[in-house]
Amino acid sequence: GTGQEFGFVLRQQHFHKCVVLLVQHDESFTKGIILNRPSKRMLDGWPLWCGGDVSEGGVFAERPQSASSPDVECMTARDFGEDDGCYPVVRGIKRCSFEAAKDLVDDGRAVPDDFWVFCGYCGWAPGQLAEELKRKSWRVLATSGSAVVDELIQQRDAARETWCAPSTPSISQ
Repeated sequence: GTGQEFGFVLRQQHFHKCVVLLVQHDESFTKGIILNRPSKRMLDGWPLWCGGDVSEGGVFAERPQSASSPDVECMTARDFGEDDGCYPVVRGIKRCSFEAAKDLVDDGRAVPDDFWVFCGYCGWAPGQLAEELKRKSWRVLATSGSAVVDELIQQRDAARETWCAPSTPSISQ
């Protein structure tokens, strides 16, 4: 949002025009994933998105978190069950660990394009997000899971040539 008098976005550029999907909100913590920050980085051959600034350097670290880190997680529109490690976020969108996504691909039940891999996240302490909303640091919008997935597919398709370029940095585990 731009309704506040101080430069919130100027101090935290990763939030400029970002779209954040809240994936956890309870009394102890709020966690969100930035949805519109594809990067040129790859993790084990999978395109890596910047999910937020919280992690040890996130997607911008020389070597991002390991594939098993809780700061690396996936979103999917596929209907895998909780037995497969995929948990609902909102209708039509589920999240899982990167390891669970790789297991589903290795088992032949999915393909890498069924997932978006995010490194890092946005985090708020109890009451922090409510205060930021009061001072109009954020705009809250309603959407559907299918609209989010459609946008993620468009962004991935638009960035695919960049991700596959020979100069694309690759990180292997």
